[in-house]
Amino acid sequence: MNIDLNLPANNSMKTLSIKVSEALAERIDQAAVTAERSKSEIIREAIELFLIRGERPSAASFASQAADLAGCLSGPEDLSYDQRHLDGYGS
Repeated sequence: MNIDLNLPANNSMKTLSIKVSEALAERIDQAAVTAERSKSEIIREAIELFLIRGERPSAASFASQAADLAGCLSGPEDLSYDQRHLDGYGS
């Protein structure tokens, strides 16, 4: 998806410095290589999408985000029903 960034005709831009984690830097690098675009273009587009959509990172709980995994394993629902499963617990 290409976003019209409404860049000024003379392409004058303001430089911003940001700090990102190593993992995020690697993801940005990979996205730039894959898209054959500069890291600056990738970051500008990501910011623009964020501002357009007004999306915020999810503050949902782990349980709500993993809800689709509930019940995907077979076995007893509650291991505490049999004391053998608790042998050595807390030691």
